[in-house]
This record gives sequence, structure tokens and C-alpha cells, in this order.
Amino acid sequence: MGLTADCKITMGGRVVTGHAHLEPAELRLTLAPTKKINIAFADILGVGAQAGVLSIRHKGGEVSLALGKASQTWALKIRYPRGRTEKLGVKPQTRIALIGIKDKALVEELTGAGGKVAARLGVGPYDMILARLDSAEDLSRLPDARKRIVPYGMIWAIWPKGRKEFREDDIRRFGLATGLVDVKVMSFSEVLSGLKLVIPVAQR
Repeated sequence: MGLTADCKITMGGRVVTGHAHLEPAELRLTLAPTKKINIAFADILGVGAQAGVLSIRHKGGEVSLALGKASQTWALKIRYPRGRTEKLGVKPQTRIALIGIKDKALVEELTGAGGKVAARLGVGPYDMILARLDSAEDLSRLPDARKRIVPYGMIWAIWPKGRKEFREDDIRRFGLATGLVDVKVMSFSEVLSGLKLVIPVAQR
């Protein structure tokens, strides 16, 4: 079941009150009893959310929806159809801590998936920790994070894409030296990658 909303819809220079329904692979708009428009995610060229308005540029033109605070959530679900939370492994009641990450939209995304999010690292224990690593100096965050996760927990190292001076192999090598093994990599966003680190089975 997707998200639904009755809202002001702007299309072709006209503003009407309509109904929007967000499915896993398309946006369905009802502008009148007999006028319905479906926009497939595959046809969307760009999406943004600002001041409570969801703006979508697609192959057939442009459309905007006045969704209020929900606009950010809708934008994230369109950008990441499968959902980052699913890729990260977030489930209801997952205890999550963030290190070096200040992203209100991400927090809303995690809590929307049922996660219990701490904006900074506490005593724990946590099921999942997301740690932002921008350089080799930030690798020192991993040993402390390891102490705070449950034996079957995970750490997601989040780092900038395309940085020759700081790469995935740097995180992987440091993780091994810290008692962490990598098991999965993902595209966290357009500019960030994620590497999943866990405690080796023999050490749990």
C-alpha cells in the first residue's frame, strides 16, 4: 500500500485540487473523476522537495504537489524506489545511531521505516550505526562504533564517491584491523556510498 494525499496539483500552468497516490513504481494522479494521469518512476527525470512542495520533472512535462511536510518523504521514495531503509536493513524497532551525520530527511526516512534513531552515539547497544567517513582521520570512529553494536549488529560506513585519496579499500582494511568484515556495498545517495561492516561470526 502506497502513500496517498488530497492536495493542490500544479500542471501545465493550472492549479487544481486532486488526489495523489504513490505506488512502488509510479505516481498516480486523479485530477477529476474522469481525468487520471500515471507517471512511471522510469520516466521521471528529476525530483525535488522544497517549502512543502514536491516538484517532478518527467518525460511528459512537469508537475508539482503541495504536500507540506510529507513532500520530503515522497521525494525520497521516488528517488529510491526500493528504499534505502530496505537496503540498509531497517526494520520496526531497529535501534540506530548516527555518527557525523546531520540529515533531517534521513532521520525522517529511518523513523518512517520504524527505526528508533539517536542523532549521536550513546552507550547503546544499537542494532545499526551509520558512520560518516570523509577522510582517513574519520576511520577512528569505527572501533568505538564496534563496541556499541549488538553481536549481530551492523555498521554502515558512509563515504563520498569518487575520492581517490579515500576509497572503499581504505575502509575495508581498517575494518579488518578493527575486527570488522565487510559484507555488502550500496549506493547510499547520488554522492555517497555505503559499506556494511559486521563482527566476524567467530567473534560474536
